Amino acid sequence: MTAAATRKQIALGLGLSFAWLALARLVAYYGVLALPRSLASHLTLHSYLSLVLVLVTGCGLLGARLLLDEPREALGATRPSLFGSLAGLLAGPVVLALSAYVAFKVALPTLIAEITAGGKQAAEANTGEFGRALVESQATTTLLWGVLLTPLAEELLFRGVLWTAITRATAPTDSAAASLPAGLITEGFVVKAIRRVVGLLRRGGIATLVTAAIFAAMHADQSGGAGIVRVAQTASLGLALGVARQASGSIFPGMLLHAAFNALTVAKLRRWLAGPSWPLPLPIPVIWWQLAAGAALLLALLAGYAVWRRRATA
Repeated sequence: MTAAATRKQIALGLGLSFAWLALARLVAYYGVLALPRSLASHLTLHSYLSLVLVLVTGCGLLGARLLLDEPREALGATRPSLFGSLAGLLAGPVVLALSAYVAFKVALPTLIAEITAGGKQAAEANTGEFGRALVESQATTTLLWGVLLTPLAEELLFRGVLWTAITRATAPTDSAAASLPAGLITEGFVVKAIRRVVGLLRRGGIATLVTAAIFAAMHADQSGGAGIVRVAQTASLGLALGVARQASGSIFPGMLLHAAFNALTVAKLRRWLAGPSWPLPLPIPVIWWQLAAGAALLLALLAGYAVWRRRATA
């Protein structure tokens, strides 16, 4: 692909990404006005959002098919390794526990102020209709929306076409380094470390940071301490999903991580898995830290096996 063709694909990828984002926002807020009242009156929040995800994702995939030369590569829809898939699935409990800890630490001053001023009810009121729907709506609809449709739609957009376009736009060129005399290329440890960090940033790290920031901003739909928790936890999840995309080269491990994260979040809010003790100052019950510790152990064993197998076949 020529430089001009590459720049065109980058521009088309970025344009498609932001059009996709804008369409998602517009349809989510105003699409209900286009529905017949007889249908709209029977929709729950999550069933409506499921319809929005299906419609917007379909439009985004059609746009990728029509505009991009290699839509599968641009979307990151490449076949992942078994190791990457298992790692993504096991990372869900770990990311949930750590992101919850970080989010509650960030939001703690605001939550304390809300509880002091208006009691526990004041803090809970900020969860809004969305938070109540997670707890009170039909479980099947909630799981369909949260565990299947949301990970699929959001990963295709954020860690798919948007991540790929930003990575292509920030990819390094080797022309400058190749023109230097060999004697000037010798580098010390610090320079090598800096070059490695810069290389990681330009080969996906910048895309991970940008998509995580946009991902968090798109979830800033609650106020007060609950809103801070939601944004901070979503930003942490977005960073983890970007790392999964960068490490695996595919969106599918991130989809599994996202699905596991959402499934456990629904289970936590509905108290399907609830423990009696809350180990201060940790902000979630012991059982969730136990799940995270077990998943982390399995991840370590999986990584050790992968290293052993690679050395054995070398």
